[in-house]
Amino acid sequence: MITVTGLGNEDFKLDEYSSAIILEPREHHDSSIIGYNKKEDRFMYCIQYFIEQLVDYGMTEQEACEWFYHNTLGTYVSNYPVFLDLEDGSISNFSGEYEYIGEDWKRVI
Repeated sequence: MITVTGLGNEDFKLDEYSSAIILEPREHHDSSIIGYNKKEDRFMYCIQYFIEQLVDYGMTEQEACEWFYHNTLGTYVSNYPVFLDLEDGSISNFSGEYEYIGEDWKRVI
């Protein structure tokens, strides 16, 4: 069993064969994790908290936004996290095919 501690010290339990991608450096980004979808085996990060962590890591806000949208959101591999925008409730990933529903998310086909 793998335990990942996200925002607010919430623990997410993954089985030992999980393929969920956890973004590095974990000491900065784990606090941006706001959910885990066991069925899809992927994490949900908050965009705003993730960008704040990049700023805390030493980037300007503009650099952090550019880094996030180009290097983080622009990545597509299996089990890659999705990102919730707190401002409008939308969920983003490389293909942009998710929408937010309650405490879970679903793939929009």
